[in-house]
Amino acid sequence: MTQGSRRRISSLVGRAVTGALAAALMMGAAGAYSSSPAMAAPANTVSHVIANLGADASHMSLTWYSTLEGSPTVRLDDGTVVTGTQGPAEASNGFMPEPHYWNKVTLPNLKPSTTYKVVIANADSAITPYTFTTVDPADFTFGVAGDPQIGSGDSSDAGVARHGASWTSTVALMRSKGAQFVAGVGDQIDNGNFEDTEVGSTAQKENQYAAFTSGLNQNNVLVPYTAVMGNHESDHGGDGDRLNGPGRAIFSYHYTWPNPMGQLVGGVTLVNYYYTVNNVLYVVLDDAQYPQTKNPTTGKWESDLVAAAEFVKAYDQTLAAAIKASPNYDWLIVQTHKSQMSDGPHWNDSDIRAYSLAGFEDTMTKYGVDVVLTGHDHEYTRTFPMTSEGGPLVDGGVSVDQNNKTDKLVNPQGTVYLVLNSASGSKFYPLHEPNKATTKVSDQSFVPQYTMVNVSTSGLRFTTVEQGTERVVDAFSIEKSAATTPEPSPTASIPAPSPSPSAPSPSPSASPSQSATPSPSPTPSVNSSPAPAPSSPATPSSGTSVVATTGGSVAESSGSIYGLVGLSLGFVALLVIAGLARARRRGEVQSATSR
Repeated sequence: MTQGSRRRISSLVGRAVTGALAAALMMGAAGAYSSSPAMAAPANTVSHVIANLGADASHMSLTWYSTLEGSPTVRLDDGTVVTGTQGPAEASNGFMPEPHYWNKVTLPNLKPSTTYKVVIANADSAITPYTFTTVDPADFTFGVAGDPQIGSGDSSDAGVARHGASWTSTVALMRSKGAQFVAGVGDQIDNGNFEDTEVGSTAQKENQYAAFTSGLNQNNVLVPYTAVMGNHESDHGGDGDRLNGPGRAIFSYHYTWPNPMGQLVGGVTLVNYYYTVNNVLYVVLDDAQYPQTKNPTTGKWESDLVAAAEFVKAYDQTLAAAIKASPNYDWLIVQTHKSQMSDGPHWNDSDIRAYSLAGFEDTMTKYGVDVVLTGHDHEYTRTFPMTSEGGPLVDGGVSVDQNNKTDKLVNPQGTVYLVLNSASGSKFYPLHEPNKATTKVSDQSFVPQYTMVNVSTSGLRFTTVEQGTERVVDAFSIEKSAATTPEPSPTASIPAPSPSPSAPSPSPSASPSQSATPSPSPTPSVNSSPAPAPSSPATPSSGTSVVATTGGSVAESSGSIYGLVGLSLGFVALLVIAGLARARRRGEVQSATSR
C-alpha cells in the first residue's frame, strides 16, 4: 500500500471517528432533558423533592437533594429554563451511601391557577417530570398541618414508614378538599440534630425528612408547603444549650423560604420570613429556641426574660417589614410553633412563659394579627378573639372580645389563636382540666387532624377535621370590613430583609442563614399584577436566574416606537405647510431613524 493510500485511509477513518463523536454529542444534548439520562451522563439520584411557595403567588421554589454535583436547573413545559444554587449537604455525608447536595431553584413570573409540568436536572442529568399548580387569583383554599413529627416515639424504619403513610393520607385529604398549598406550624420531623450521639441518628433524621417530603409528592404532583422551624428541627446544641441547635443547618438544606429577614439573635439566625397569597399576608416567626442563659453559679441553663425579649424584638421587626413591603392586605396570619394559649401540658413551660412575658401577645395585638397558627402541644385549641394588655395569659394580661364568642366572628377585636393537633398521629398530649377562660373550643380524640381554610371576599372560614372519620372538630368564620384593618405603629423599627449570598455555609457551631437561598422580592401590593422576575442575578434577594425562555410580547415597546413615528410625521407635515423644505428633509431622516 502506498503512502498516499495510507493517508487517504487515515483521513477517512479520522472523519468517521469525528462524525461518530459529533453524533454522540448531539444525541446526548438532545436527550439531556428526556425522562431518562443520556447514556454518557452519570447517574443522578434525586430525593426529598419539595415545592415551597415564593414571595407571592407568582413565584414557586423547588428544593431537592441530588447525588450529582452540578448546576441545578428547572425546565418548564414552555421551554423556559431557570437555574438556581447548590451546595453540599454536609451533615448527610458519611451517614448516607454517597454524598448529597442540596439544590434550590425559584421560578418567577408564574401565571395564577395554572398547572406547570417541570423537569429538574443537575448537570444535564434529567429526572422524571413533576407538576404543581399555582393558586387561584381570587378565592382560594389552603390546609394547615400541625406537627407531623415523623419518627416521634418510633424512629425505626417501620415507625417512620407508618407515620409517613398517615401524613400522606392527610395531605391527600386536604388536596381532595381543594387545598392549593399547606401551611406548616413546625416539627415536621422528630430528630433534627445531626450531632446526636445515638447510632444512626442522622440517617434516621434523613429518613424522616424523606417520609415528610414524600407526603407532599402525590404521584409526582407536588403540593406546595411553607415550613416553620420547630424545636425538634432545631434541637439542642449540647451541654444543655437549647438555643443554637445544629439541626438548623440541615433544615436549611430541605426548604426554601422567601424574604428571609436574616436576624441574628443569641448566635442563632432566625427563620423569620413572610409571603403573600392574594389578599392574605403570612408572617412566619421562629420561636423554636429556648431563650436561656447559663447560670454562672449553678452552671445550668435557665429561662431568661432578657433573652426572650430579643427574640420578640425580632418578631416585631419582621411584622413591621412585612407590612411595609405588602401593605394592601385584608388578612394578617402568623405561623409559629409554640403558644401559651394551648390547653395541653406545655402551655406554661418556662420558655413559652418567657416569650409571653417578653411581649409576644403584645406584638400580635400591636399589629392587629387576625389569626396565629401554632402547634407544639399535639391537641386542638381555639381561643376567643383577644387583645393583650402588657402581660401573659397567667397574669391576666389579655382581654377577650365579649361581642364575639360564637362561631361567627364579625369585626372581632383581637387575635384568634389556633393550636393544632398532630397531622400524622405520631404523638398526642392530653388536655389539662379545666380549660382556660380564653378557650372557646378544645379537643383531643387521639386521631390525626387537619384544618382547611377557605379565603373569599366574604372572609375566612376554618374547618378542622379528623382524618379517616372526617368528624368536624371545629368550624368558625371571621368577617370584617376593610376599615377594621389596623395601621402599623409609626414608631416601629422596619429593617429590610437581609441580602442573600449565593449559597449557605452551614456548620454545627454556627447555623446558616436561610438568606442564602434564592428569594424573589416581595410584591408591594397583594392586589397588583404579579411581580416581574429580578432583572439581574446580582439583586440581593435573588439567587435564581432565567437562562433561556421562549415567547414574549413587544406590544408595549412597539407602541412607544410608533407613537414617536407619528409625532415625527406630524412635525414633518407642519414643515411642509410652512414651506421649509430643508427642515422637512431633516424630519424625514428623523422619521426613518425612529423606525
